[in-house]
Amino acid sequence: MDLEKIRSAILSNVEQHGWHIAGVNEDSRNGFPQYAYTVGFGDTLNHPEVIVIGLSHESAGMLLNAVGERIRQHGPLQTEARYTDLLSNGLGLSFVEAPEAKARDLMRFANWYYEAVGDRTDTRYDALQLVWPDADGLLPWEPGFDTRFNDLQPLLRDVQQPPTSSLH
Repeated sequence: MDLEKIRSAILSNVEQHGWHIAGVNEDSRNGFPQYAYTVGFGDTLNHPEVIVIGLSHESAGMLLNAVGERIRQHGPLQTEARYTDLLSNGLGLSFVEAPEAKARDLMRFANWYYEAVGDRTDTRYDALQLVWPDADGLLPWEPGFDTRFNDLQPLLRDVQQPPTSSLH
């Protein structure tokens, strides 16, 4: 698919559904895992974009769509809270702020969207990283987390303490 068709699909999806989900394949040169992210949450939901790293594009797409619907129905997500209603197995996941420089480096179609659409003087956007648990329901900053997942789901920023609350 050429770049103009991708951009057209992004605009169409944001207009029709409220957001677009962009998937990026693993980078074999530097070993960075595949990831997916939203484009359009800022405009349609007044919410930071969301990136998830290390899941298949299909799983990430379903999860990000569920996140968008949750925001639409219940309002903004709280960072570093545990959400147990987004995974079918009931395990909790969390959202942490993604540093702007890292988000802009990874979320290229979001960069294009916020630069190209509308009458913006400020093309910056906020982003959250969706952090998923290991098989035991532990998040990367919790004691006992299965460290085999560290390379699959690199955190975009250091997180030293666990989520402060649990939300359903």
